[in-house]
Amino acid sequence: MNTHEAIIDQATWDIVRKVRAGKRRRTSMGDLNKYNGLLCCSDCGSKLYFVRGTTIKPENYNFICSRYRKHMGEEQCTPHSIKEVALDEIILEEIRKATYYARAKTKEFVEFINKKSSSENRRELTVKTNELSKLEKRNAELNALFKRLYEDNVLGKITNEQFRMLSDGYNAEQREIQEQIPKLQAEIEELKAASTNVDKFIDVANKYTDLKELTPEVLRVFIAKVVIHERECKWSKASEQQIDIYFRYIGRLTAEQTKQAV
Repeated sequence: MNTHEAIIDQATWDIVRKVRAGKRRRTSMGDLNKYNGLLCCSDCGSKLYFVRGTTIKPENYNFICSRYRKHMGEEQCTPHSIKEVALDEIILEEIRKATYYARAKTKEFVEFINKKSSSENRRELTVKTNELSKLEKRNAELNALFKRLYEDNVLGKITNEQFRMLSDGYNAEQREIQEQIPKLQAEIEELKAASTNVDKFIDVANKYTDLKELTPEVLRVFIAKVVIHERECKWSKASEQQIDIYFRYIGRLTAEQTKQAV
């Protein structure tokens, strides 16, 4: 028993099973957002919020930064808005390109991905480690500021109102920092443990050879996350917008890198 080769490997099947099970968790509008949890803002790191409604045409459904939506008018972030139909088209095309090249020029693809992964992993690890160090330093500074502020208030050097205003600001900053620190620590540990599995990607690419539609299953099988940048001209729909697509098993692969790989 179980001597024949599986049509789909266990890891891919687990992803597919989760996607299909997830179809039971629908929105209040009655449908499932296939991008749930995959899109994030390039500037603040927040997830993107799906904007739709009964008065909005499906072709105008879009995503915006959830931090911007929550704090609109407070200038804490910008929209990073992108239409769902445009994102579908871009991602499906990039999946088609990557899987085609993985199948058509396998040797060159493997060599390129392995070389790219090593350098990108080191660079990203350095950036995140430095960022964590800055946050931890600022957190320590805020602890010292709180202590000094309390002492000044007790000694009557500052009024209760001044103490309240200053401490509220410091508290808000520290809460945000303390939310970011564990996330960064987890990302750093993932990077340290990460290694590309280009063979796994090629294996999956060989199983999905006729991609006509970006279904939730296809999206989750191939894509790990998508980072949405702000447009060069924030409110211009015609302005260029950078989108970073991170594939499962092989990481980010831009159009230019794909050309180099083949």
